[in-house]
Amino acid sequence: EDDVLRYTVSDGALAPLSVAHVGSGPRLWGGTCLAAIDPDTLVSIGGDLEVVTIDLARGDRTPLAGALPSLPAYDCGFDGSSVVLLLGPGGGAGGSLLHVDPLSGEPTVHSADDIGTGPIIGKFTRLAVDGATAYVADPTHDDVLRVDAQGNRTAIASPVMGDGIYAFSHDPASSRLLITLDAASAIYVALPYGAVTAADEADPLHTCYEHAFSDDGTLWGVCDDGVAAGLFSRAADASARTSVSTSTAHHGPLLRNPSRLVMRDRAVAYVLENALRAVFAIDVATGQRVIVSK
Repeated sequence: EDDVLRYTVSDGALAPLSVAHVGSGPRLWGGTCLAAIDPDTLVSIGGDLEVVTIDLARGDRTPLAGALPSLPAYDCGFDGSSVVLLLGPGGGAGGSLLHVDPLSGEPTVHSADDIGTGPIIGKFTRLAVDGATAYVADPTHDDVLRVDAQGNRTAIASPVMGDGIYAFSHDPASSRLLITLDAASAIYVALPYGAVTAADEADPLHTCYEHAFSDDGTLWGVCDDGVAAGLFSRAADASARTSVSTSTAHHGPLLRNPSRLVMRDRAVAYVLENALRAVFAIDVATGQRVIVSK
């Protein structure tokens, strides 16, 4: 009853523009965390800085029981058995990686100033998870840290080190540095303004908020579409990207302030939207956008 719908005269289509709420549970907080833990469940951060699971069928948000440190969460992932949570600095100089049991909610510090060896985790960071190994994109040190199963941290990329990095650069004025892994575990780190490839750099609408790969090697990005944000795709060998869902050509609520993207397969993209504190589902075949949890 609180929804606002858009009616299109030409075809009679109805699309939601504003949805009061979808699902029960604590409101989502910020745009720092979205990951898939199984085909029916996402995980994010709730209003009290607690890890919450999101039921994609109902939109319900359920807090995990374990108590987390009162620290800012920068990003999260899933290693197949636990939620990997990247936290900001606590009492020490650097950040930390926590493993959170998705059933009990119990957190375990995996890597921190006093746990594991190697460079400290910086203050503004992003995370990619590949099984037992985590990769942290760290603009405070201009490198990528590989965190192994023992919590040891190794710098594997910098402006003078390649080692698997497709493109490594960032905007010095921005604290955002995007990182993602393809199906072969190759590391991709974003160029300035969120571009991943040279073709993105040449695109006048190349400002991207997040990238992710699907299993077939397609690169997906949530990027500026001139009005708000849209979903775009690019095959690994393509020079131009394809519009999948944009503000002007497809139905559904607008992505005003997106921050995280999850691609479980080629069928549906899930986007965390900060302005609405909601999770969007985007049908890749039709471009239709719907809110699945808010």
